[in-house]
Order: sequence, then C-alpha cells, then structure tokens
Amino acid sequence: VKRLMAQLSERFHELGWSNAGNGGGLTIRIGGGEQKPWRVFVTPGGVLKENMIAEDIFELDSHVKVTFQPETPNLQLSSHTSLWFLVYQHRPSATCVIHINQMDCTMATLIDDTSSSLKLTHLEMIKGIPGHAYHDVLEIPIIENQTTEAELAPSLTQALNDYPKSNAVLVRRQGMYVWGDSWEQ
Repeated sequence: VKRLMAQLSERFHELGWSNAGNGGGLTIRIGGGEQKPWRVFVTPGGVLKENMIAEDIFELDSHVKVTFQPETPNLQLSSHTSLWFLVYQHRPSATCVIHINQMDCTMATLIDDTSSSLKLTHLEMIKGIPGHAYHDVLEIPIIENQTTEAELAPSLTQALNDYPKSNAVLVRRQGMYVWGDSWEQ
C-alpha cells in the first residue's frame, strides 16, 4: 500500500494535480469490521509529493492515532487527515480519499462564485461514477475555502450530509476532495 501511494503521488504530480510539489495528498484505508480493524495510510504534509517514498507514509488506526511513524525523520501528518477521516465516517464504503489542487477544479468553482454546487450532465464520463448515467445530473457540492484545513470540517460535513450521491467536494479557489470504494475508482 505504501509503495502504491508513493507511486500515485508521483503520478498525480505529473498530471498537475498537486501544486508547488507539496500540495494535495491521499489516504488509503484497508480492513474494517470487527475481525479486521481499519488500517489507514496517509501521505505526510509539507513534502514534495513527487519525491515521496513508501517509507514516508504514516499508518493510523480508526481513532486517528498514529500506529506506525514514517522512517523518514521529522515528517508531519497531512493537515487534510482529519478531513479524510470525516469522509470515511460519512462514506463507509470509501477506501481511498484524494485531495488535489488542480487548476481545473479551482476554475470550476469560479464559474458562478455564488453557487453552492457544480452541476454536470450529458457527459460520457458521468457513467463511470456509481449511481449515475449519461442523462443524469451529477451535482458536486462547493464549499468555501478557509484559512486552515481544520476550519473546513463543518462545511465538509454539511456537504457530505446534503449530497449523499456525490463522491467529491470542491473547495472554492483551492481544489477538490474525491473518494471511491477503491483507489482505482
């Protein structure tokens, strides 16, 4: 899992999904249930994602407690960690959450800076999102950016509650959180 996360982080950087090399990040959750407790793997914050190695990944339990520190000294948990866990709490089937700072996401939030969501329809790619078909309206909530990631928690929680079919939340002038039942999704 850790090696995969390092490879994905490098690829996301190549695609322009992380800014200044250290923006964005991802988490993958495995396990779950009484027989197999969660193990949550989290990319560190403040590092160049394109240079990250497997040994830089944190491992946490379902209570957001670090169970294994990265081998690389002085790394810190991503500031997105608590938000990723909110997604896991509200979307129990999600096993991967990605935060990207991609320009297209940022610009999409500015199409109408008074709108609380972005509505898309009649796009071929919508069929790839569970519960949606070509003619459906895919509605992605937009929350306002804040000074810190922790301050996004109330509005992210509200968006998760108000848009149960959505697998993403856009953050105005900032980026997007997106999740799936697997990292491929």
